[in-house]
Amino acid sequence: MRSRRVLALSLCAASMFAVQAANAEASAVHLWEYRGTVTTVESRDGKATVRYYDSLHLTATRAGTPPTVNSPILRFRSALPMRGSTGPATPMNAVWMQTPGRYAGHMPTPHSMTYALEMADALPLPNPFTKTIKPGTTRIIGLPLFSTIGDLVPLRQQVMRMETVAGRTCYRVERTATRNQPVGLGMLLESYTEILWIDTVDGTVVKYDGRARIAEPSSVVMQITTALQRQAVRTITAEEWTQREQQASLLSKSLPLLEEVPFLSREEAARAQQLLEQFRGSYPNSPYRAAYDSLKEALGRETRVLERTLRQADMVGKPAPAFALRDLTGNTRSLTEFRGSVLLVNFFASWCGPCNDEVPQIEAQFWRKLRPRGLVVLGIDGREENNPIAKARRFRDRHKLTFPLLIDTESKMTAAYHVEAIPVNVVIDRDGIVRYAATGFDSAALNAVLDPLLNP
Repeated sequence: MRSRRVLALSLCAASMFAVQAANAEASAVHLWEYRGTVTTVESRDGKATVRYYDSLHLTATRAGTPPTVNSPILRFRSALPMRGSTGPATPMNAVWMQTPGRYAGHMPTPHSMTYALEMADALPLPNPFTKTIKPGTTRIIGLPLFSTIGDLVPLRQQVMRMETVAGRTCYRVERTATRNQPVGLGMLLESYTEILWIDTVDGTVVKYDGRARIAEPSSVVMQITTALQRQAVRTITAEEWTQREQQASLLSKSLPLLEEVPFLSREEAARAQQLLEQFRGSYPNSPYRAAYDSLKEALGRETRVLERTLRQADMVGKPAPAFALRDLTGNTRSLTEFRGSVLLVNFFASWCGPCNDEVPQIEAQFWRKLRPRGLVVLGIDGREENNPIAKARRFRDRHKLTFPLLIDTESKMTAAYHVEAIPVNVVIDRDGIVRYAATGFDSAALNAVLDPLLNP
């Protein structure tokens, strides 16, 4: 499920990062500004397929009254799509608290698998180390990168030598992942390296280069490169810091609601709407307006998912919408053709990570196992942008599927069955009545519905 962004992801982006740290001995708040690029190339079989281009801007303010070196840091990130992107252009702006000296380990954007942005977001700016570092030292550390599942990603950290960058004397610190590591939605972090140039005077990042390679279960590979360099330092007043903290606090209350909207109720969506409207009315000129805009857009998107999910539930007990779609051989298959059989319809896309995860189970546990009892399985692909038949064939061949796949080129059936996020599974009985419809894959729930329908 993307919002994935979720999940196919390629970015080639100009980026700007700003970090603010409060001076404990004065009323001003210092702001560090970074500029750079984030480049992500998504490829299949060695060929680049999708590219994204985003302009990034990030600020952070050290919290606390008065602020100290151990105070949390308020960070804000604006990610705006640029012309030339070949993937969906979705602004991704957020505000969150960063614990000093620790990697974030969490992408603060509702329902987005934006690994390229998380790579930079996780970097503790401006001070990535809370202790003094020395050239010639090596140690193994663990960091929660890319929504790591289970253990932290182990990195070998080496403080190499002193170098001059932008007129500043810096420690060069290199980090390399020591093994492959599973990350979200069945993906694998195959490699990860980063180099940090740390100012020997104040311990702040002067320059940063990072590279990561992530493999998806659908045979797609994402290669991400991030480059940052410190540009300037300025100050804001303590009063402005207080205002920013209040604004961020109000916005942050809506984020947990948005992360759960598709799985909760209309009441939760209404609460998120209320909080966002309160923010807009109270802070019309907020520096975090971009985060409000993204949260507002996310609320609309996730509310649409919620409404379609509820409409899917309303289908149960009613006649299934009729369809007539072509299979991969060009033959037309219709719902009436399968009257008298129990039908499991799986809505999928070749690029969808969860679809790739579930389909081997649908083939083995349902189609092959229950076919002798009268079950028919159909896959419907209505979410491909270009050459859908070829992509569906590669999906079939990759997973060695033997049940029919149909192509919904105009997404008419996708709309008729209220499909917003994928995968969606629908069970239709022998009389053409919907008995089950749900987003996601729940093997136990499907078996519970199918077993009595397949009994003689």
